[in-house]
Amino acid sequence: MYSLSLIMPVYNEEELINKNLLKIYDYFENNNFDFELIIVESGSTDNSLNSLKKLINNKSKINLIIQNKKMGWGNAII
Repeated sequence: MYSLSLIMPVYNEEELINKNLLKIYDYFENNNFDFELIIVESGSTDNSLNSLKKLINNKSKINLIIQNKKMGWGNAII
């Protein structure tokens, strides 16, 4: 059994975030990882945040951190 925390900064990823996040989630779930996904939404101007909220309601092990304004990839990881 492996343990892993994956941090994913998100900014204006409405088109791809759910598809990519589901692939990652399913891979870890199907390969018996002990994992958590930490999604840092960095003030997107598209519908990324709403898409993430809908997805997270159906999945455990996903934590969403919301920044009110775009602060950059580095800040999201910190």
